Amino acid sequence: MKKIKLSIVIIIAITITGSLLAYLIFDINKTKRFIAQSLIEKSIQNVTISLNGFFNPIKNTLLTTKDQAIVNFFDEKSNTSMNNYFVPMIKRHPQLSYMGIGNSNGYEIDVIPNNGVLNNRCVFINNNPKEVWTSWKKDTISNAWVLTKTWEDTIKNDPRNRPWYTGAIKSNKNQINWTTPYIYNTTFEPGITASVKYLKPNDDKTYILAFDLTLKDITSFTQNISMSKNGKAFVLSRSGKYIGLPKDFSLNSSLKIKKAILSHVDSINVPEVADAYNIWKSNKNLHKSFRYKRQGDYWQGKIIKYKLAPDNYFLIGIIIPEKDILGKVEKTKIIVIGSFIFIFILAIGILCFYIKLKNKNRAITLQKLLIEDKNKEILDSINYAKRIQSAILPSQELITNSFSDSFIIYIPKDIVAGDFYWIEHLNNKILFAAADCTGHGVPGAMVSVICNNGLNKSVREHKLTDPGKILNKTRDIVLKQFEKSEDKVKDGMDIALCSIEGNIIKYAGANNPLWILRKNATEIEEIKADKQPIGFFDNPKPYTTHTLELKKNDNIYIFSDGFADQFGGEKGKKFKTINFKNLLLSIKNQTMQEQSVSIKETFEKWKGSLEQVDDICIIGIKI
Repeated sequence: MKKIKLSIVIIIAITITGSLLAYLIFDINKTKRFIAQSLIEKSIQNVTISLNGFFNPIKNTLLTTKDQAIVNFFDEKSNTSMNNYFVPMIKRHPQLSYMGIGNSNGYEIDVIPNNGVLNNRCVFINNNPKEVWTSWKKDTISNAWVLTKTWEDTIKNDPRNRPWYTGAIKSNKNQINWTTPYIYNTTFEPGITASVKYLKPNDDKTYILAFDLTLKDITSFTQNISMSKNGKAFVLSRSGKYIGLPKDFSLNSSLKIKKAILSHVDSINVPEVADAYNIWKSNKNLHKSFRYKRQGDYWQGKIIKYKLAPDNYFLIGIIIPEKDILGKVEKTKIIVIGSFIFIFILAIGILCFYIKLKNKNRAITLQKLLIEDKNKEILDSINYAKRIQSAILPSQELITNSFSDSFIIYIPKDIVAGDFYWIEHLNNKILFAAADCTGHGVPGAMVSVICNNGLNKSVREHKLTDPGKILNKTRDIVLKQFEKSEDKVKDGMDIALCSIEGNIIKYAGANNPLWILRKNATEIEEIKADKQPIGFFDNPKPYTTHTLELKKNDNIYIFSDGFADQFGGEKGKKFKTINFKNLLLSIKNQTMQEQSVSIKETFEKWKGSLEQVDDICIIGIKI
């Protein structure tokens, strides 16, 4: 009879263990896909930010120059006037290689820098067709451009038949026309031309302003982006020609890179990229991630359109071999399976030993072992949760690209935290926040995931950029999420949220303020928050958006309350807000990285041997 009962117990144990093992393997496989897709999305976002930094300044400069040309800010018939206006612009924008203006009479004037020499070309179509060239060189003493040579040449092209001219003529007012990428006839560099048309008062001619951009620097973005060991980022034209090359051993010299740009993906020896492009193209331009197999290895990839204009775009692509990002996950799966087998065998041995000996002391010892094992599993789960929480935080590359001189101090009290920082880009605005969710540790981390998701939905789905409106929508999303519970949930979030565009900052806060330390100021300017959290609150009101102007070398700070609430010092008291302000005033002339070190050193010295009381999140930015 005892043997039958033991067999039943063993069968039940096998069933339960098998079910748990199957669930964990399934969950790990889901995690693999999530990690791969998250890394791809983050890499695409980084390439997009780099391209925006490359093209957006040129778009803005082109439209501004067009407006100034309308009011005759410079004379397009004068080489000297054109040179004085456009040469400083070329120095500010190294991607510019040429600037020119043409009109409907066939006249064209160009400004063409070339290795320290400045050339002008004037094209005349009517009456006496010809090209008139002038060459200028900088005088080292007077720092002025001196005319060194003038010559005439036969006309090679009527400017009115050039793609940059015909495309702009067909475009709407203030709409920038982008040509198909091509190789320059003079420098043999890959480039693209942006052009826009305009009319001048009391003038019946139509004018076209054109900028040439060299595209070789885009490869530096794609080859240096941080992702997996063998992952590849690339930018293609709409016809599948390389604009930005991937990092690959076959493209390890400047000569090979130069030859490969504007070559079709099928003609360059990077078959992984060619396969991804052809799969994307054959599936009618997939808008989501896809998986494919290449020489026995599985790859995950995604290709999206990067729009230059409504009818013109590039393709941004990211491909990552699964073995790069899934190696550790596969190792974890093996450890989990091995652990379950070991635990199962150990459990059977313990069960048999317990049934045979009926030894109470031994049973207590075994229970202690099981509890320790469970504690280890719980700790492992929390450490895994930390990896997931870290995945939702902005990457260091995104932070650096957003703010060149800044710091983020992030010190969780426990393994996972209720505090988090957040950065997003939308409509030329940089949104960033420091948030403090109810509690710390695992409960705080769970609330932080809900609140982080609320911020993302407010910006990405509802396209909100005003900080006050974002907090209003985030509060609605968080409350709806908590309403699903049968119990009344009063958890929530304190937050300081800012939006920066140019020298204008907009701020809204839930209990947490914005501090501005102006250059040469002796006091910190505090922008107070609304005294209500993101969450349940009696008589809630819309959050207030404050708009302020910033100047160069102004410092701005947003933070949670963990730093000021830390106990320490000789008497074991709180550090307090006033001491935090005095600390920032004392280090205001340091760089942001030096300030970060000073703040951390002050915290450790103050805390001493006492326990950290709360999570700490501080963001500092120098304008």
